[in-house]
Amino acid sequence: MTDVNLFVKNKLEKLFSRDTGYRLATSPTLVWFVSLYFSSLLMMIGFNIARLGFNADGIFGGPQYYSKLFLTYGLNAPSEYISPWFGGWAWIFAPFMVIFLGIPLFFLTDAGFAYNGVRQDPQGVLFFAFFKEDVYGYDANLWGLKMNLFYIGILWIPIIIASVITIMVKRKYGGSITLPKRFFISFILAIIIGIQMAKMTDPDLYFDWSSEGIWYSLFENRRVNRFVRYDGVYPPLMLATLMTLLQIIPM
Repeated sequence: MTDVNLFVKNKLEKLFSRDTGYRLATSPTLVWFVSLYFSSLLMMIGFNIARLGFNADGIFGGPQYYSKLFLTYGLNAPSEYISPWFGGWAWIFAPFMVIFLGIPLFFLTDAGFAYNGVRQDPQGVLFFAFFKEDVYGYDANLWGLKMNLFYIGILWIPIIIASVITIMVKRKYGGSITLPKRFFISFILAIIIGIQMAKMTDPDLYFDWSSEGIWYSLFENRRVNRFVRYDGVYPPLMLATLMTLLQIIPM
C-alpha cells in the first residue's frame, strides 16, 4: 500500500470511527441546532392544535401556517411567488425561519406586531407593518406590545429549551461551542431563509455567477451589485446578515 493510500485509509478510519461519531453527537453546536429545530417544531404544532383543535389540520398544518405567516409579513400586495415552504418544505425550514425572523421582528421598534392594527394610511392606501392576520396568542399579553403568548411560545420557549439542553449536554459530555462555526451555520440557514423571503417580492431572483456578475462586483466595481439579480423589497443577503448578527442574542 502506497503512502497516499495509507494516509487516505487512516483519515477515513478516523472520520468514521466511534470516537468521531461520539464527539459529533455530543457537540454543543450540533445539539443547539437540533434541539432548537425540534423544540420550535413542537411549539408550532402545539400552538396550531390550540388554534384549530385536535384534528388533521391542527396536527400537521402548523409548519405551513407559520411559514406562510412569516414569509408574507409586511407585504403590501399579493405575491406571485408560491414558496415550496407553503407545503412540505416547511417541515424542514419553518422552525429555523420562525426563530431567525422572529428575533429581529421582536426587537425592531416599529415592526413585528402580532395583531392587526390600522390597515390603511390617511389616503386610504393599504399597508402592513405587521402580520396580515391576527396570530394565535397575540391577545394574551404579559407586558408591552410584543411580550405576548405568540412570541413567548414560538420564539422564546424554543430558545430557552435549546439553551438548557445544550448546557446540560456540555456539562455532561464536555466539548466547546465554537462561535465561528455556529455563526457560519447560522449564516447558511439565514441565506436560505432570506432568499425565500426576498422571492415573495421578486420571484425571478437569481445569483449571477458569470464574469458579468460576481466577477464584476468583486473586482471591477464593488459599488454595483451584479451578483444578486434582484428587483424586490427585501435584499436577501442583507436579511441574512441581519438575522445572523442577531443570533448573538440566543448565544
